[in-house]
Amino acid sequence: MLNRNLIGKVYKPLTFKITGQRLKIFAKATGQTDPIYFDHEAAIMQGHKGIMCPPTFLIVVGMEQKKPFQFLEDLEIKIERILHAGQEFNYEEIVYEGDKLVMETKIIDMYDKKEGALQFCVLQTKFKNQNSIHVATLENTIVVR
Repeated sequence: MLNRNLIGKVYKPLTFKITGQRLKIFAKATGQTDPIYFDHEAAIMQGHKGIMCPPTFLIVVGMEQKKPFQFLEDLEIKIERILHAGQEFNYEEIVYEGDKLVMETKIIDMYDKKEGALQFCVLQTKFKNQNSIHVATLENTIVVR
């Protein structure tokens, strides 16, 4: 049973610099074809201030932590018991190469389905840039079986 006392738990913020190289690698790995995701000059010519962050790139930021799955330890769940149930990215501002982001994650909800056979945990991660402007929110839902 998930420990619902952990709803509201906030994890230590992580600061991460968005480099053009990381964006290019991610863009290639995810099959992006628009040059704004990997070509600085093409992005500038299209009115951007540099290479633009591909839509799902921000998930990479969370993997830069020493313990990216600390929440599983806190919930006392083995990684082999979880499945990815959903993910949603909401952007308020465009993220570019050179931005320095601060990421803060919080457990925001837990619920059951199928009379408790499936337990869900929802994490929300907010990203602010170097100017303390909220640029994006990521919600990630896992299911424990």
